[in-house]
Amino acid sequence: MSREDKKTSQGSGATTLATVVRVIGQVLDKRGLEGDAIITRAGIDSSVLDRPGERVSRAAMKRLWPLAVEATGDPAFGLLMAEHFNPATSHTLGLAWLASATLREALTRLARYQAIITAGVPFTLTETERALQMEIGRRGDVNDLADEAIDAYFAITVRLSRMVARADLRALSVSLVRADPGRHAAYKEALGIIPTFSAELNLITFRLEDVDAPLVGADPLVATQLDRMSEQYLAEVLTQQVSASVRDILEHLLPTGRPTVEQVARIMNRSAKKLQRALLAEGARFSDLLEQTRTALALRYVRDPQLRLSEVAQILGFSDQSSFNRAFRRWTGYAPGEMRRRPDPA
Repeated sequence: MSREDKKTSQGSGATTLATVVRVIGQVLDKRGLEGDAIITRAGIDSSVLDRPGERVSRAAMKRLWPLAVEATGDPAFGLLMAEHFNPATSHTLGLAWLASATLREALTRLARYQAIITAGVPFTLTETERALQMEIGRRGDVNDLADEAIDAYFAITVRLSRMVARADLRALSVSLVRADPGRHAAYKEALGIIPTFSAELNLITFRLEDVDAPLVGADPLVATQLDRMSEQYLAEVLTQQVSASVRDILEHLLPTGRPTVEQVARIMNRSAKKLQRALLAEGARFSDLLEQTRTALALRYVRDPQLRLSEVAQILGFSDQSSFNRAFRRWTGYAPGEMRRRPDPA
């Protein structure tokens, strides 16, 4: 990986705990694949994955999931995460889960503090007459998690629920926005039920009698102390969240042309003026973030021999190759072709 990629794979755009990436690597390793090599292909510096509290950009995660599916040939790869996921993987949140008085309390903590695992994802709990529903993401959101990530979230939630409640606990119902990958036996084993696919919402539902049953490991004092630690950690993580979210959105929008602050603001449900004020409060400007994102992506894509330089120009929203060539030379001092021929600095 180049120095340029190392600079952009972590840092201010980070939104997912690096320990989650480490679990993906462990699943790949168990399949006889080189987990670290696949993680590196996604633009993630694998050397940071064991550092406490380190985070990885959502854009990098959206590159990693399809690489993992491609390597394993398993479209339900996310379900395999549950087997390797333990409470400590999710920082203080997982430990507070173990100390919760009921499964409802544990799920409430997950909804409140899930940004510890992946920041910026809508995550809600709703109670009906006979069940408690947990919804992740919204259809059509540019920041939605990958299908495999939703699978992993639900499978891990059921696994942790079985860990603190009872081993045969299963979801009452599950609906997934993703298309049916045809792995019904794997879903039934992981969730206790075969989901409804191609649904409007990513939704998992538990019976009220299951979520309100007392848990043996309840420790209110420990849980409260861990809640405080979670809040402190989140305050630190979310300090730069506006800039991080803008970078993520820019990565998605760049292939459609040159994104504007108005476009990004609409996606974030803000006015352009409010978004610019929020960025200024973080010491950032939209124009700078756009240029930085384009530069970082250009360096990464130009190094990728599987992409033609004309494709790189299109991905980055340039109208023609010559415009991209001029911009790239301004950013790096080299033409794209010259940079591709240079040795990759380790």
